[in-house]
Amino acid sequence: MVDWGKALLVAVLGLSIVFIVLALIMFILIIMEKIFAPKKKEEPKQSVKQEVQKPKQTSKQESLNKKDDAELIAVLTAAVAACLSATSPSGVSTKFKIKSYRKLGDTNSAWNNASRKENIYSRF
Repeated sequence: MVDWGKALLVAVLGLSIVFIVLALIMFILIIMEKIFAPKKKEEPKQSVKQEVQKPKQTSKQESLNKKDDAELIAVLTAAVAACLSATSPSGVSTKFKIKSYRKLGDTNSAWNNASRKENIYSRF
């Protein structure tokens, strides 16, 4: 017969030892983090001059975005010209100009796309 009192004592002792070891590991990691982690420099409070400079930084970011947009439009124009079998956009019989573009959102979920690909590839 099984002595349930001893079995319960072994289970409680085992769980408590695991909990104590995990807590010990946690404290060791906290101490190692304080010892070996690089010190963070305290940033002084921002003055009014620094706050005035922030809008200038966003304007630089906007100019980079405009540059990227111009490059993207150039690539799109070249792709359309290639599809129309022309060497340059001016070589196409009907001249075209890409004025704007928008990204088409994917209305399907990632699971739906994965399932569709799996069904297609399983037929080969």
